[in-house]
Amino acid sequence: MPALLRQGVITETDVVRCICTQYQLPFIRPTHYQIDTALLDLFDGAFLYRERIAPLEIIGNAVIIALADIPNEAVEQEVCTKIGKD
Repeated sequence: MPALLRQGVITETDVVRCICTQYQLPFIRPTHYQIDTALLDLFDGAFLYRERIAPLEIIGNAVIIALADIPNEAVEQEVCTKIGKD
């Protein structure tokens, strides 16, 4: 796949979409969200950076969070505690 990227046959977005499809994960573009700064303020920046988490928006009872990887149980619990939701 790196050769296809280098040659411009596919883009990084194509690769991400393919991986999301393979693992049946949603593909979202963080740029499509108005980042809620109040939501960001709930977290320590170092935690977000270390865990590669970007809380984006609260919509009703749902919280949209971009993740670079599936979080372990401790990280998931920390996020739930900070936002006050399951």
